[in-house]
Amino acid sequence: MVKKLTVKMWVSTGLLLLVCLVLSVPLLWWYGPSAVRMLGGAEPPLGESVSNIYGGSAIGLFMLVICVAIFVKQLVNSVSKGVNLYLQKHSDVTMEHLDHAFASARKVGNMWIGGRWTFSHELRNKVIENAEITRVYSQTERSRRQTNYYLCLELADGKKEVVKMDYRDLTEMMESYRKDPHIQVANNP
Repeated sequence: MVKKLTVKMWVSTGLLLLVCLVLSVPLLWWYGPSAVRMLGGAEPPLGESVSNIYGGSAIGLFMLVICVAIFVKQLVNSVSKGVNLYLQKHSDVTMEHLDHAFASARKVGNMWIGGRWTFSHELRNKVIENAEITRVYSQTERSRRQTNYYLCLELADGKKEVVKMDYRDLTEMMESYRKDPHIQVANNP
């Protein structure tokens, strides 16, 4: 379970990391050495403007910092940390219980819903006990070109988990939670 969710997590951010690297590395490769020499007092290379050298280096460095920040965020919020936190709080549950429940859970979008737990790499807690969910509803966010759909889970402790989903997966997920009598399911908060 942890391996599968970890792979899903890295794949979901892999494209963004790749784009940041593809933008930053060539800029730093091309303009970085000239910018360092110029900071030391050297003249700019012939045919290059100072603004291009410093601007290209700054953009490349900025994109590299974003890439490193995303990478560190993924390491800090890892799936294994989230699962271990859950296991520490629930001493009656073992990793084998979670693995077995995950294997029998139904996958809908980026979430797996089982009889006792809901799993997703996009959740802050990674593992949520279905008994802790009090309300499930959807939210939409419209922009000029697209509409984003979110599944919102309100928990008994007052916290809220939000996961972006495809519209078809959203309705299927809400129907899955509707089967639990203690969970209030609505289309809006």
